[in-house]
Amino acid sequence: MADSAPQKKGPRIPVATPNISGPAAGNRQQNNAPPPDMNLLLTSIGTRIRLTNSLNQSQEGTLFAVDPILNLVALSQPTRGPPNQTSKDGARPQDFHLVLIAKISKFEVLNLPAVEKKDFATAMPKIKRVNSALLKEKVNKAVQAEKKLKERIGKGVGKEAQDIFDAIERMFPTRWEGKSMVVLNSIKIDPPYTLANCKALGNNAKELARVKMQLEHERKKIADKKAADRKTATKENTSSVPNDMRKGG
Repeated sequence: MADSAPQKKGPRIPVATPNISGPAAGNRQQNNAPPPDMNLLLTSIGTRIRLTNSLNQSQEGTLFAVDPILNLVALSQPTRGPPNQTSKDGARPQDFHLVLIAKISKFEVLNLPAVEKKDFATAMPKIKRVNSALLKEKVNKAVQAEKKLKERIGKGVGKEAQDIFDAIERMFPTRWEGKSMVVLNSIKIDPPYTLANCKALGNNAKELARVKMQLEHERKKIADKKAADRKTATKENTSSVPNDMRKGG
């Protein structure tokens, strides 16, 4: 097998390259243009848009769908044909075109979809008329309830006095008159709300006895609770003292 002779390298011949400028350069720049924002595409579904690709070719239609997974958009356009051509349901047939989002260099919204005007008469589900009289009555009841709630709270009195008022008010109609309690409009209980301060405003001995009985019962509950609290506090304080200190050592 004959040895091949070494090839001689001749002088390099320069290769002419095209000078890209003008429209061609513009197309190259458009190829690098970022695709439109996905959220903008999704919020533009149903609008009429114009898409321009990297070759500066435009296409108009209604944005029918956007697929972020396949990176596609679907444009719908009326099918070319007679102007009065319609489908069975009365709608004009549509052609659909799929466009790669990566190939879109320009995205324009031409117009928003028409919004059908509706009123309360045609709204679904049907909207009932508001009964203004009934609404006003409910508001008045709520105001009165709030007013009564505020009237039950004594001004300038302590928690013990409020507890006594709440207990008696559960049994008899009671209201505040300054810092005094008026029960059944005939019995008055003045501070410090003891049996000695519970007096009848007239000749109402029977009602006075009933109110005093309830007042005595409530004051006994308060006294028992105070005694239990003192006993608990004393026990806790004793348990916290070291044994050697308890013995006096």
